[in-house]
Amino acid sequence: LVETLEIYRKAKKVMFYLSARNEVRTDEMIMSALQSGKRVFVPTVKNAEENIMEALEISSLNDASKTVLGIRQPDLNKDSRKADKNELDLIFVPAIVFDEDGFRIGYGKGFYDRWLAETDTSKTLAIAYDFQVISRVPREVFDMPVGIIATEKRTRRIIK
Repeated sequence: LVETLEIYRKAKKVMFYLSARNEVRTDEMIMSALQSGKRVFVPTVKNAEENIMEALEISSLNDASKTVLGIRQPDLNKDSRKADKNELDLIFVPAIVFDEDGFRIGYGKGFYDRWLAETDTSKTLAIAYDFQVISRVPREVFDMPVGIIATEKRTRRIIK
């Protein structure tokens, strides 16, 4: 379904999350994106105490073999290209649950909300199972909505 979205087809630089726990699996999408010539970036925890995240480029899933906070990521000490978040064409955003307005509940650390704070949220995409989309989640002042939610049953553009 994601491959049929115009925003995905046109994207040259895509930030995927590396799925963990019960999130929609992204490994096959990442491999497909790499094979199609897209540049792929993944989130990398730079400073866990301060909840700082960066996006580093990978050329294969093997580049993300380090585990931080239970999530695979590239090694910050290797020569990986860091992306300026504003140069990314599409950003996949993970969560436990989303609401109809694009707000989400993640794992409580606020990495994505901080990172997305100065980003064009129209280029953010949540992929979820349909049961993960509910009418409303609790919100804080710093929470950032996603622009598009895609499930196995529907796609909803929230921010144009």
